[in-house]
Amino acid sequence: EMPLGIEAGHFSPALRDDALRADLLQRCGLGPDGVLLLGIGRHHPEKRWPLVVRAARTAGRAAPVGLVQIGAGLASDPVARAAKRANNVALLPPVYDRARLAAIMASADALVHASEAEPFGLVAVEAVASGLPLIVPDSGGSAEAAVPGASLHYAARDQAALTEAILTFAAADRAAMRNVAVEASAHVRTARDHARDLI
Repeated sequence: EMPLGIEAGHFSPALRDDALRADLLQRCGLGPDGVLLLGIGRHHPEKRWPLVVRAARTAGRAAPVGLVQIGAGLASDPVARAAKRANNVALLPPVYDRARLAAIMASADALVHASEAEPFGLVAVEAVASGLPLIVPDSGGSAEAAVPGASLHYAARDQAALTEAILTFAAADRAAMRNVAVEASAHVRTARDHARDLI
């Protein structure tokens, strides 16, 4: 097994922007006290974005939770249909400006992911480098990227389990989880680490 790394220097907790966070929460119909979940990835069946959207919608009935999902792809229609019924979910197109994407990642409260088929979980590693707690399935590459004390696992492909994990996160000491995530961000595996280990 040879875990991949990410490019160093692009993602950092220091990029957190309260004004950007407030804007993203507003897109979800929430004020700055809301919980901002972030999903990033192409719209493909294996990514299970409709499941994430439905879980966020259900959680939003019990807690001030919003989801911003950034992506596009061949399975965008099911994602859009699920989001249309959720007033706490905002769908955004892919962000190709790396600095802006890094700022968005650092400004969220947690990354949520649903694909158990991820071989490496690079988006999850980028989130860890941004100081974000993770809400991820209990199998796959994203699960392996999870930082103890700053992550929640749920049963893969189980919408109710994801909803419960989101509500657990909303009720948790999120500042403490973020502190653990920020500490872990300094130790994220880089592409240089990967190349060195290959050699």
